[in-house]
Amino acid sequence: MKLRVYQLDSFTTKVFEGNPACVVPLEGVEWLPDDVMQKISGENNASATAFFKKAGEEGGGKYDIRWFSPHRELKLCGHGTLATGYVLFELLEEEGGGVKFNSPSGLLEVRRDGKGLYTLDFPLKKAEVVADPPKALLEAMGVSSSAI
Repeated sequence: MKLRVYQLDSFTTKVFEGNPACVVPLEGVEWLPDDVMQKISGENNASATAFFKKAGEEGGGKYDIRWFSPHRELKLCGHGTLATGYVLFELLEEEGGGVKFNSPSGLLEVRRDGKGLYTLDFPLKKAEVVADPPKALLEAMGVSSSAI
């Protein structure tokens, strides 16, 4: 099997700056086995490799996306998602001003404006009250649990 791999630098317009990510479109296939995606990410040795494919019927997005670091699967990766949006719009000629991804963290949308800037909507995770904060957190913050 041959796969295309794009390597990009997110958050910059200069080569060798920003945050590197690899993007792997999975065209005409379902997900590769997890161990294979993990090995590809390790071979790329960027902080993240994003794998994406066209979405099925559920989830609300046009694409499904997953990310792997060289060591493990990630639950969320902003720069990898932005890099994937760039690949779709600039290299694979996706039409429109936005594209939605079903991800392990929820629905994500990358939008492109007319000036070549990209934005990413992150999923909303509501704050929860923690009855017993971890001791290490309290020590790092230099506060007691009654202060939180």
